[in-house]
Amino acid sequence: MNISVGGDAFTIPLGYSEQTTLDKLIDESETLKKMDDQTYAIKKNDGIDDVSIKVDPVNIKIDEPSFSGTTVDFEAGLDDFNVADKKSSSKLDAPSIVVDVKLPEDISMDTGMRPIVTGGGTINDQESPFEFTYKKEWPKEVKTIHEVVLQDQSGNKKYGQKIAFNVIAPAGMINITDFTVKFPVNFILYNANGEKQPGNSIQLARGLQTESKATYEFYVYGQKLNASLPTGIEIHDKITYNFTYTTEKAPTSTDMLSVQMEKTDFIFDHALVTTNDIEANMKRGTVEMNTTIDGLEDVNEVHSVDFKDNSILAMDIAKGLELPVDFKSGDLVIEFPSYYKMELKEADNGITYTGNELTIPATALPDAKVALLLKQVNFTGTDKGKPVMENGKPIIKLTDPVTYYLKDNAPMILQKDNISSTDVADLDKKEMDVFVNGGKMEITNAFVDAKSYTAEVKDNTSFEVKEDVDEALKILKTVAWKTGSTPKMTLHINFSDNFPKEEISELEFSDLKIQLPKFVKFAAGIEGMDYDKNVLTLNDKFKVLEGYTKPLETTGMDFSYMNNGTGLKTTVENGKTWLKITDENETKVDILGDVKTLGGDNINTDRLKGITVTPTVTIDEMPVGLVTGEVDPVIDDVDENVELDLGDDLDFLKDEGNELDIKNPQIKLTLNNTVGVPVDMNLTIYGVDENDKEIENSRVEGIKFQLQPTNVGQETKTSVFMLSREAMNMPENDATHHYENVVVSNLNKVMTRVPDRVKFHMNAKANNGTEHHVDISKDMTITGEYDVTVPLQFEDLNINYIDVIDDLHSDLEDVLDKTTSATLEILADALNNVPLDLNLSAKAQDTDGNELTTIEATVYANDIKDGKIGGAITEDSAVKTPILIRLVATSSADLKKLDKLELTIHAKANETTAGLPLKATQWVKIENAKVKIKKANFDLN
Repeated sequence: MNISVGGDAFTIPLGYSEQTTLDKLIDESETLKKMDDQTYAIKKNDGIDDVSIKVDPVNIKIDEPSFSGTTVDFEAGLDDFNVADKKSSSKLDAPSIVVDVKLPEDISMDTGMRPIVTGGGTINDQESPFEFTYKKEWPKEVKTIHEVVLQDQSGNKKYGQKIAFNVIAPAGMINITDFTVKFPVNFILYNANGEKQPGNSIQLARGLQTESKATYEFYVYGQKLNASLPTGIEIHDKITYNFTYTTEKAPTSTDMLSVQMEKTDFIFDHALVTTNDIEANMKRGTVEMNTTIDGLEDVNEVHSVDFKDNSILAMDIAKGLELPVDFKSGDLVIEFPSYYKMELKEADNGITYTGNELTIPATALPDAKVALLLKQVNFTGTDKGKPVMENGKPIIKLTDPVTYYLKDNAPMILQKDNISSTDVADLDKKEMDVFVNGGKMEITNAFVDAKSYTAEVKDNTSFEVKEDVDEALKILKTVAWKTGSTPKMTLHINFSDNFPKEEISELEFSDLKIQLPKFVKFAAGIEGMDYDKNVLTLNDKFKVLEGYTKPLETTGMDFSYMNNGTGLKTTVENGKTWLKITDENETKVDILGDVKTLGGDNINTDRLKGITVTPTVTIDEMPVGLVTGEVDPVIDDVDENVELDLGDDLDFLKDEGNELDIKNPQIKLTLNNTVGVPVDMNLTIYGVDENDKEIENSRVEGIKFQLQPTNVGQETKTSVFMLSREAMNMPENDATHHYENVVVSNLNKVMTRVPDRVKFHMNAKANNGTEHHVDISKDMTITGEYDVTVPLQFEDLNINYIDVIDDLHSDLEDVLDKTTSATLEILADALNNVPLDLNLSAKAQDTDGNELTTIEATVYANDIKDGKIGGAITEDSAVKTPILIRLVATSSADLKKLDKLELTIHAKANETTAGLPLKATQWVKIENAKVKIKKANFDLN
């Protein structure tokens, strides 16, 4: 040992320390880990207890719906009996009646020019013979001529033929006091204004004639005749006039007067007559009925067909016929084929139907209407009931005519009073139409030789769906059964005991359609199923004794079309949640179609009447598996405790005086979701000390993120959430993983003081913003793990490290016994490769570890009291700082009690020097350490 003595003190060299790295000072623990880059971090990972998602199982049970049963009659085919509309026309064989009268021609009168008599005069010596003879032999069909009518020349005003008289005299000379023209008796006259004149004369003019020539016109309509006159009468008469005048002034010898009737040809137009009886014959005519019977695929021969009471064969006879004469007598007979059995349903007066003959009296014509009730068509004794093939189909086509003729070949008698001769001139041109108006006739029964007999089955029922379900089920869109379950809806059809099972052992459905509830989903591959409409069409054969059974495998239910596409909402009644469908339109089962016999050709058809067909439907219990819609299940909260064991070397970080501002603590949560429901997570984190007491100001609340749902058909969807103080890059999402960085700016609060445990509390709730899909038949859980990583890079660091140098008493005993000084100094050089500025403090302790309060310890760095030991500024360098620890006792005796020196390294910084991280390879070293003692007396011996 080298001892320096000089002045008032001596120095004992202590040497130097080994280079001490952080990994020698800091041992890794379960929680404190050395990272790959040699930095330190608090790191802890573990699994999260499974979180249960609770939805109680659902088994849908439906009571067997009840059908009323249908009583049917098995019949043979004959779908349609159609009678086509037909028309026939026959000429009405009546004579043309022509009436002609030869009237006078070239009739005129002229007085010539006569002197005007002073004072006035009369001219009445003029007359014109008016003679004509009616035919001595009228047409035999004419009984009497009532009027002779002249050609109308009044512009269709029907005043008659125009006649004109001219009066010639000096203008203003004469004053006409009477100018009357007289025609033979019963002639009808109209003046120029169309006014009918009384009698057979007309007053043409009166008053002063102001023109030298005046023309006076009138009309001759015709002559009424005495109806009692015999035929062949002759008319001998004349036309006369009377002209009287006075003079207004004395005439001269040259003043003349003339009265003239202009030359006229009287022209015959027509006569008004009364006819004798007119005979009208008509040739025999026919109307083809053209009747077809369809639906004969199962029929060998039809013997007879019966019809409903609304099967009407309507007829119109002489429809639209316009005759100027009346039907007076005679009968028209319409004869139908003998196999038609009909009754008169409705007809005009006098029309009768007897046998197969419809008799129509002429008085019912024209426009006679008849409605015949078709009762039966009976082909017995004919071959007309055998079907023939037409266009690949068996039909019966009846073309036998309906014949019409005049009864007993006697003509119908026509007659008319007061008819114009022009109207009867074209009687020989008239035709009479006979219309048969048919249509589809409804069949009630038929007697046939059949290959098979058919009955229509028609029945319906409905059922109620009402199941107590978990309150978590809010809206259902689709339901699939539990994996491995194949519940069935089974259709049974049975026949009553009166069905002749011995003669007919087998039946066959013919397009029997069953409308099943729309919301039930059936398995693929069911023959005859229209999956768009949920209509099952059956054409199966089956044994009557066994009845018919059709199991229909179901796969689930589809409610997505209900409530305008929102699905089926569950209802709450009396505190329970119900899946409920009571609308009969949704739950109805309709059955409609035919069932026909196979065999039994010779059976009495009466035995096939009154058969009761009873359908039943049985429905298996249906365990629900996957549902889509809206689900709000109960999800357990998550509570986790993260133990932080830092080991002895860094356990001081938990001390109450330490405050850390961790730069970027990270909590990685890996959560696995097994259900198709997004889950909103609300996370609270806080630290607790060793007594499970929450560390003040460590709570971080309201950390929200959403656990992603599984896709349809996916077992698990993993969501990875990285909670960090600073933004971090995350991997790309894929089909099975969702990655999300959740930035929590105050996450460092949890680690301000390193807790003994970090507590997690996660509240989980289903998010109802999207459609859910959940298999409620399986255990549903959220599993996962956490990974807490706290890199020891600090925003604000405040730590204390305490160590004790002990057994100094034995090392310095010989020296301390000799000293009379109360002061001892320890000097050294500190080499610091750790990127932290360090403060050093010291306390003196006795052998029992009790603090010696009589000894004051003061630390100098760089000769600065309480100075800093500088931190490294590069990873490869160390900062050298001279340090001095001065121990001053109240007395030398107190100094001799010194045994231990408690050293506290205190670091407080908002960052490491030069921003360097703490690494396990960083080190601290003491060099040139020595003890300096004052006032010592030594015995060198």
